[in-house]
Amino acid sequence: MAKEYLTSKYSQIFFSNFFVISGFLITKIIIEDIKLKKFSISHFYLRRVRRIIPLVLVVSISSYFIAYFILFPDELSQFKTNLFYVNTFVSNFWYYFKGSYFSPINDSDPLIHFWSLSVEEQYYLFYPLLFIIFLKNKNNKTVTLIFLIFTLLSLILSQFGGNLKYKYPFIEEDFKFFSIPEFAFY
Repeated sequence: MAKEYLTSKYSQIFFSNFFVISGFLITKIIIEDIKLKKFSISHFYLRRVRRIIPLVLVVSISSYFIAYFILFPDELSQFKTNLFYVNTFVSNFWYYFKGSYFSPINDSDPLIHFWSLSVEEQYYLFYPLLFIIFLKNKNNKTVTLIFLIFTLLSLILSQFGGNLKYKYPFIEEDFKFFSIPEFAFY
């Protein structure tokens, strides 16, 4: 329990810092490119692809090569499934629905840490689009209101999300304001 709490506490700190730093850097890149009149969403995504995909492919191929020789057939089948979700950048959802990041079944999964890369790539996919929409419509009160509502919902979920469950009654009995369970992170 203590290990899970510490690990999840470090995850919370990591993701808080990741979103603040990445948000700052991406926003700065977008604003500077717009000022220089050279911003292109396709160019932005291409830069992300050039930075991430080669490394993911090297790790995926080398891991598969090793797994092919050391895993039993049923383990290799599971590994291939995990590899699919890793390479489609949705492994955070896959590992959440599979149990959790901290589940003992994942202790020997060499791809488990890719869930954080999936979160990062999802962030890179949606944040620039939302930011550009906001910039183009910043004087539109409806768009501003929608963004404020989403911001408020995001803050609420980040504080209370760890108390949510997928089954009735949908909220943990021992409700905590600063809850750390995996639900909030995935």
